[in-house]
Amino acid sequence: MGEACRAVEAKFGLRVTARRDRTAPKRASRAETEKACRRGRSETPRRALLREVRVAAAGAGGFDEFQARLARAGVLVRPRMSQTEPEVVTGYAVSWPGDTDANGRPIWYGGGKLHADLSYARLNASWAGVESSGVPSPDRSAVWAEAREAAARGSAMVRAHGLTDPAMAADVAHATAAQLAAAARSCEGLRGGPLTAASADYERAAAELWAKPPARSDTGTALRLSARALLVLGRAQRSEAAQALAVVLQLLALVEAVGELRRAQKRFAQADGAGAAAEGLRAHATTAARTAAGTATTTLAPRATPGQLPGGPPPRRPRR
Repeated sequence: MGEACRAVEAKFGLRVTARRDRTAPKRASRAETEKACRRGRSETPRRALLREVRVAAAGAGGFDEFQARLARAGVLVRPRMSQTEPEVVTGYAVSWPGDTDANGRPIWYGGGKLHADLSYARLNASWAGVESSGVPSPDRSAVWAEAREAAARGSAMVRAHGLTDPAMAADVAHATAAQLAAAARSCEGLRGGPLTAASADYERAAAELWAKPPARSDTGTALRLSARALLVLGRAQRSEAAQALAVVLQLLALVEAVGELRRAQKRFAQADGAGAAAEGLRAHATTAARTAAGTATTTLAPRATPGQLPGGPPPRRPRR
C-alpha cells in the first residue's frame, strides 16, 4: 500500500508522504491531545517528557546523573530493575506529577516509548564515552568555544563527506540533536522559544532509518561532549550573548548541512524536519543579533505558549 501511494504521489506531483521508517518520535494519541487541551496545557505530557528526557540525557554521564537531572526538572523517574540481579537497572519510565489516569495513578512512559533513541539500552551506550571523559571544564569561555568548534567541524564533515562516509554523517546528525537541545536549554531555559522548537523539529532529521544506532565517530563524540559541558555550565549569562550567538550560527550551518544530506538521500520527511529547525535557529539568531545591536524588536517573539507544563511549542498537527 505504501509503495502504491508513493507511485501515485510521483505520477501526479503530490506531496511525498513519509515512509514508516521509525525516524519520527512517538506521537501523542488523540486522547492525550484532548486531555492536554481540557487542562489548559500548551503541549501533551508525552511531548514535554520527550524534551526533558532528551535534555537530561545530553547533560548526563550516566544513569544516576540522568535521574538527578530529571528530578531537578520536576519529572518523576521509575527505574526498572533486573529480575535476576535486583541491583542492576534494565530500564526506566517517566511521568509528570499530577498527570494521572481515571483512578488517580501516575501515567508512566517508558523511554523507548517516547523515542527509540531514548531507551535505556541506547542511553547507556551513548554515555560510555561521555562518562569516561570526566567532569567538563569550568571555564565558561572555553565551553562556548568548544561548542562552536564542534558544530563547525560537524558541518564541514557532513558537507565534505556526507555521501562518501555515511556512517560518520549518521553519527554527526544524531549527535547534533544533543547539542541543539543543550544550546536551547542554555539560551532559553525551561520556558522555551525558537531554539526549543527547533530542537523538537530536528528530532526526526537526527534519527537513522529503522532506529538503527549509528556507529560512533570522533566528530559526533565531540558534539556530545560539548552538549554535556553546556548543560553543566547552566543558563547562559547576559555577558555571554555573543558567544551563545556564535554557537547558534554554527548550529544553523550544521542543521542546514544535515538537511541537504537528507534531501540528497531522498529522505524528504527528515529533510523537512531539518528545514523547520533551521527556520527556528535563524529566527533566534536574528532576534539575538538585533538585541546585541540595541535594536531589538518583538516581531520574532518565541512561539512558546506558557502552560502548566514547562515551556516548549504548542502541539502540532501530524504531517500527512
